[in-house]
Amino acid sequence: EYFLMLKLRKADGFSLEEYKEEFNKDFLIEYKDNIEKLVSYSLLEIKNDRIFATDEGIILLDRILLELFK
Repeated sequence: EYFLMLKLRKADGFSLEEYKEEFNKDFLIEYKDNIEKLVSYSLLEIKNDRIFATDEGIILLDRILLELFK
């Protein structure tokens, strides 16, 4: 949780490989349903093996984190 709170606050988010190395888990699999919803709402974006909050997502970051940790 702490990793996501820190990394998603950064403009460039985090690399999916970085998450996998840190936790030995695939972020896209672990949070699949929640990620799909947040991407469809244009709050998160996945590009070039990185996941990051959009401009609107940065404003609503607390909501994104709550959604991921459900």
